[in-house]
Parts: sequence; structure tokens; C-alpha cells
Amino acid sequence: MRKRLMHIGKVLLIAAMVILCLVFLDRLGSRRVELRNDNVISSNKMAVFTRGNVHAEIQIGAATKIRYGRYTQLTANVRNLGDRFSGVLRVKPVGIKNGTVYEKQFELAHSGSKSLKLYLPVQTEKGSFKLTFLGEDGQVLYSGVIWTDVDTETDGKYVGICSRKKDRMRYMEESGTNVTYLSGEELPEDFRGLDWLDILIASDIDLQTLQEAQVRAIINWVRNGGILVLADSGQAREISPFRGKLFEWKKQGSYDIATAFGVTEKDMKQIREEAVQEAAKQKQQEVKKFLKKNLSGAIYKKWENDISDLEKSDECIRPEGEIYHYLIGYFTQSMLDDFLSMKLTDVEKAAVRENVFFKRVHRELQELEVTGGKALLKTRKGKVILQEKKTGRGRVIISGVSLGLSSQYWDVQGSRIRNIIWKDFSEQEGRQREYKRNGGETEQIYEDGLAVTDWNKLPNLRFYIVFLLVYIVLTSPVFYYLMKRSRHRMAVWGMIPAASGLFAVLIYLIGTSTRLEGQCINYLNQIEVDSEGTGMLECHFRLIHDETGSYELSVDGGPVMESSQEQADGQKKTRLSQGEGKTTLQVEQAPSFEGTNLLSQDSVRLDGSIKADLSVLNMHLLGRLENRSGSDLEDCVIYHNGVIYQLGDIADQKTYLLKENHYLKRYWVNDYSGNYERLADKLFMDTAKRTLTGEQKKRRWALLEACMKKMGTTETFFYGFVPEEQEISGWYDVRKAKQQNMLGGIENIGCPKYGETGIMLCISIGGQTVLNEGNARNILIGGD
Repeated sequence: MRKRLMHIGKVLLIAAMVILCLVFLDRLGSRRVELRNDNVISSNKMAVFTRGNVHAEIQIGAATKIRYGRYTQLTANVRNLGDRFSGVLRVKPVGIKNGTVYEKQFELAHSGSKSLKLYLPVQTEKGSFKLTFLGEDGQVLYSGVIWTDVDTETDGKYVGICSRKKDRMRYMEESGTNVTYLSGEELPEDFRGLDWLDILIASDIDLQTLQEAQVRAIINWVRNGGILVLADSGQAREISPFRGKLFEWKKQGSYDIATAFGVTEKDMKQIREEAVQEAAKQKQQEVKKFLKKNLSGAIYKKWENDISDLEKSDECIRPEGEIYHYLIGYFTQSMLDDFLSMKLTDVEKAAVRENVFFKRVHRELQELEVTGGKALLKTRKGKVILQEKKTGRGRVIISGVSLGLSSQYWDVQGSRIRNIIWKDFSEQEGRQREYKRNGGETEQIYEDGLAVTDWNKLPNLRFYIVFLLVYIVLTSPVFYYLMKRSRHRMAVWGMIPAASGLFAVLIYLIGTSTRLEGQCINYLNQIEVDSEGTGMLECHFRLIHDETGSYELSVDGGPVMESSQEQADGQKKTRLSQGEGKTTLQVEQAPSFEGTNLLSQDSVRLDGSIKADLSVLNMHLLGRLENRSGSDLEDCVIYHNGVIYQLGDIADQKTYLLKENHYLKRYWVNDYSGNYERLADKLFMDTAKRTLTGEQKKRRWALLEACMKKMGTTETFFYGFVPEEQEISGWYDVRKAKQQNMLGGIENIGCPKYGETGIMLCISIGGQTVLNEGNARNILIGGD
């Protein structure tokens, strides 16, 4: 029996060892398979990795272009080779203390793939980003830093070209211009993906295949300051997606034309002379290269400075000089006379002039009538070829002909097209830089405005002092006087604590009535519209919570939602999750009553518009102002050359006439630089219809002051405020009438909201400002 048991034990032991070996080999094999499938490649702007069944290729920068102070696009192409998979892509800028974390959550079906996009602000010149790829249950599949090459130049032009005939668009690649060719599929669905571009050109391409989100992204980009060039090549494929959204147009007819794009014989004479001058410079460079190549090191070093300034003086290569004497030993005299010739001969000049090709380009012209458009180029018969329309802070250039040119036309006609497209580009770019710089200065203004609420007003300090004095008087002399005549004199020692308790309860109740319970949102909205009622909505808002902890906020619509305030001690953490159709803010370890400031931007269209035709004479406004915005407007003003003209309330559908004998109250802003609250009290007055609180006046002043800072002293604009009881709504697409509340999507949050909405319209002033108020007012003569 004992032997049998020992035999059974040996068999079981051997079986167990076999099983253990098989399990070990299986684990080892699976580990080898896993290791074989795991791979990580990290390089500049790109990271590629494989972890198990997940493969990802991540790249930062649209077309690898990354610019400082602008947004850049991160694209992650993820492929799942196994079962259903959910994960998180997390990105954090490197070098920014307590910087915002950006997230994108996603799910992949079995053997599915997806392209993820995040839009990140480039806030440092290094432009490095820490990338974390999380899998199931927070498992880290990849973690690393992607380095990028950031362009810090501000003078160069970044041009994107969409065209099926890009070989005919290469004349745009002039010096100082960074050109990138894009397909329709590469255009982003968020305007931040276009932020790296200054100009976008579409010619000979079907844009009707673009998604609605792509069209909206281009519209938002233009209204934020971009230049869009659309060339109708015959069937309106380039311009149709923007009809009714960015501009209105109707076709006048089609014509066969021969055009030189405005180049005249006089222009050609100048162009040919410029070509001769360029050829002369080229010949001088060839002489320098010849000398550097054929002189000995010692002689070249001796004469290096003279050779560098060869175009100013050619004395160093005179026939009796050292250089000529050295070269004559290797070349004949006729060869040297040719190689060292610094000037073009008459024959060479004539050849250069003849090579400057001047011939009219045959095109089919689609003559378009663009509402509000301004003609940039016409044919001799007056038909418009190129026209522009300003919208928001950007502009659209519409061409009635294809802009694709064969190489023989690039020097002349191509140069003319570039000059027309880039007309005033430097001035517009300068205005944009000024606007963005002043925009940075307005952060504190918005900060102060958002800090103004209706719930956290503390009772007046004088009230507390009076309350305390009443308590002291009541509990000492009064009680003593009353009680000393009473038989219950000792009761005073009970009445004093009772009175203390009563006063404590009263103070508590008064304090509780001003204390926030739950969440609160403060907002400052500005709608910058044009004369047609379209424009940009900027919604600055702050979310405040009454308890220390974590919370989140989801905003529908609005492509931008950025946090502008961080904790200095690094305790509070903010995370922005960019999802489909909405953005979610998650705040962790947020101190109670400390707000998180956010910004949402989007394009809007009002039900109507505001039209102004004004001039200034002897510091007085003349003309007419029409309110067709669809809402009554309160506390309206005109800002011009440092002066605020007070208009008051303007009802909807009302025309405000300003005649010579109609003198408006005007205020010089510099006179109130030390006391803006006094100016706000004068501008935002109470009327029989309404009474504004001090908090409302402060918020309205914050909006107006921020607008003055951004626009600068050279701009003139109208500003009015929407009444609290009226709700303004707009839409992206006129035909679909998609409703979009002016709060940028936060209207669905069930908590108290306090704020103001202002409408701003940039206007041009005619006439001349005559200085008769004294030099101390800092009013410019002219400049209108």
C-alpha cells in the first residue's frame, strides 16, 4: 500500500511539473509574441507605437507647420487589431507650470480604426508636448515627449493652396512665402486647425465635397482674421459652399476674355527694366563665384572685402591689377574679358527684355455680383475679375477666373495676381498682431469684470459698525439702566447672552443671504458683427463652486474653450476634453469660491443688422444709425479717437438721426483714467424703464473697456447692450436655421447666471475732425 501511494505521488508530481512547464512555455511564448508586437518609434513631430493589438501613428502640426502663439493640430491615427477597445489620448504642453491637460476619449470596434484630432496652443518657442496614451482601466500604453520645430518669425506669409492643378499655382512660391499644398480632405473641421495659415487659396478644386464642419471652420477662420481666396473656375464649385454663410452672390453671365490681369504697357516697361536690373545683379554674383573658385586661397583672402563689394567698385579686377595678373596665367585675355565683365551688353539687355513674356491669358470669366463686394480688378469693358469682401477681422477675395497659370505667365501675370491678393497684407497682419497684443492686455479687464457678481456682495461695513454700536449700547448702559430699577436686577446677566445670541443669528442670516450655494456662472459676451449681421461671438465666462472639490462643465457648440486662470501653488488641475460637438472642462482640487475662466468663440448670424453712416464735424457726430438687430439696445455709444459719444437706448427697428443741432454728450476717456467708475455711472444711467445695479454697470464697463483696448485708438465702433430680459439667438446656416444661444452653449446649465451681452460694429467715419477743444484732449486732426 505504501509503495502504491508513493507511485501515485510520483505520477502526480510528474504531472504537476509537466503542467507547470506547459504553462511557463505558454506564458513565455505569449510574452514573446507581445514583445514582438510591441514597438515604439519617436522622432521630431511624430511618434509611432504598437502595444499588443493597438497601433498608433501620432503627428503634431498640420502639414508639419507649427507657429508660435497660434494653435497647432495633433493627429493620431489609431488602429485596433483585436476586440473592442476604449482609450484616452492625453497631451500636456511642456514648460508651462500648471498647464491645461488636453484629452480625447475614443472607442474602437473590433478591427476598427479612427483618426483623432486635438487642437493645442503653442505657448512656448520650443513647442514640446508630453503625450500619454491610456488603454483599458487607465493602463499606460505609451508615454513620451514629442519635440517640434516652432517658427517664431512674424513677417513671413504662410499660404495654403487647394488645387487639382498645383503645378499651375507655383508662382505663389515667392521669397518670404511659405506655401503648402492641401487637399480638400486635409482641411480641418475646427478653425484652430487653420490658425497656422495667413492665406488660403482655392482654385480648380471641388469644395462642394467638404463637410459642413469644414465649411464652418473656414468661416470662423476668416472672421478671426484669415484671408480666403476663392477662384470660380466655371461651375461655382469653389464658392458655392459659402453662399449664404460667408457672402451672398449672383451670377451676371459668362464671357470669354483675354486678360493680362491689369498689366499695362507702362507696367511692362517698368517690369522689363526691373528684369534687366535683376539680370545685372545675377551677373555680378557670377563674377564673384568665378573669383572665389579660381583664385588661390592667399590672394582671395587678401582681396575678400573688395570682392564682396564688387558691385560698388571693380577696381580690384582692373587689367593691371594683381588678381588679373594671376588669372591671365590660366585664361586667355578674351576669356577673362568675358568672365570678369560686370555689366550687361546692349545685346544681353535686349535679350532679357524679350524674355519677359507678355501675352494676354485667355480665360472664361464668371462675372459675379457679390453683396457688399469691392472691385479690385476690372477688364477694359468694366467687367469685374477680382473683388473682395471684408467680414469680421478677415476678408474674402473672389475671382471670376481660374488662377492657375502656365509657367510662361508666372513672372508678369502671376506677380500681378500675388500683388492683388497680398494687397494690404502687411497692414492687416500688423492690425492682427496689434489686436492680439492688446487682447493680452484685456485679460485683466475681463478678470475684473467676471469677478463682479450679484451674490457675493458683503453687507456694508458701516452697517456692521452701526449694528455693533447698537449691540454695545443695548447690552451695557440700556440694560443696566432698565435693570437697576427692577427687582430682577440680576436678570441682566441672562439678557446680555440672549442679546448676543440674537445678534449672532441676525448677522448669520444676513451673511447667508449673500452666500453662494451650489454653482454660479458669470459671463461677458461680445458679438462683433458686420453690417449684414454676421460676425464673431466671444463668450468669456467663469464657473464658481461653493465647495472645495472637483467638478466638470460641458459646453455644446463653440469650437474654442480655453482656461485662462491657474493656481499658483499647483493644487488645482484643469483638463479639457475635446469631444464630438462639445467640449468638457474637468477641474480637480478646485478651492471653493475660486473661479475658472473660460473663453468660447464661434461665428453667429443675427436676425438683422446695425447700419451706420456717420461723419464728424467740429467734434460733433452727424448722420444716421439704424438698429435692425432684432433686439432693443441699451446704453449705446460711439467710440472715436479717444472720445465716447453717448447715444442712450435705441429701440429695435429705430433709426437714430444726428443733425447739426443735435449735440450728444461726449466724454474723453483720458479724463477718467483715475476713476472709471465715475465714467461708468455717467454712461450707464438709470431710466424710467430700468434701474441698473452697480454690478451691472461694472460688467458693462468691463466689456466696453476691453473693446477699446483691443481695437485701439485708430478704430471707430458702435457699442450697445442687450437688455437682460431679451434673448438673442443666431444660427450658422440661414437655410437650416440652427439655433445657437448667445451664451455659447452654457444656457442648459441649471445654476444662477449673471452677465452682460454687448454688440459691437466697426464703422468708418466720414468728414474731418476739427480741433477746437484744446490740445490736452489728445484728439487728432484728420485721421478719420
